Amino acid sequence: MPVFDEVVWTKPAPRHGAPDLSHIADQLRAKPGETAIIAEFPTAIASGSAEAASLRNAVNNGRLGFDNSSGTFRASTRTVTEHDGSKRVRVFAVFTLANSVSGTADEKENR
Repeated sequence: MPVFDEVVWTKPAPRHGAPDLSHIADQLRAKPGETAIIAEFPTAIASGSAEAASLRNAVNNGRLGFDNSSGTFRASTRTVTEHDGSKRVRVFAVFTLANSVSGTADEKENR
């Protein structure tokens, strides 16, 4: 473990806060019941699948700007193989109005 001979005085590194994705949530609210791809991560990067799962969980739990005050956001992930053989994890999301009783087939599949 590298240790300095003398301490180095500095200010703490700035924290990187969680991103605010309310602009994406607003786009989903504008088309309730329609499924959209909101992110895509390469599986070649070790953190790709984990980042996709983290975003899916944030959407489903109403974080990062996906508040459930006027309806419900639901997200799912799928791994897809591109034409060149590479794999990517896509995050799909849909917004459903709070008073919506029925839903599209895609919404029902993602419940």
